[in-house]
Amino acid sequence: MDGEVFASAEFRAEINGFVPGAETVLGSGVIIREIERLEVYVDGTPEFAKGLAAPNQGTAVAMLLRNADLWGLV
Repeated sequence: MDGEVFASAEFRAEINGFVPGAETVLGSGVIIREIERLEVYVDGTPEFAKGLAAPNQGTAVAMLLRNADLWGLV
C-alpha cells in the first residue's frame, strides 16, 4: 500500500475500528471474521499494529489438548 491510501481518513477509520476477534465490515463491503492480528505495511514498512504480539498458538493448542485429555478424547 502507498502512503496516500494509508493517510486517508476513510482507511484510518477502518483500521482504527478493528477489534481483534470481532466481525468487521469494511467500506468495500468485505466482512472480516475471527482475525486476531492486523498489520498494515506502507512501502514495505510496518505502520499499523506495531508492537502487538500475535497470539501464542502453542499455548492455545496446549489448552485444547489438555481439555480433550480431561474428557478422555485423546
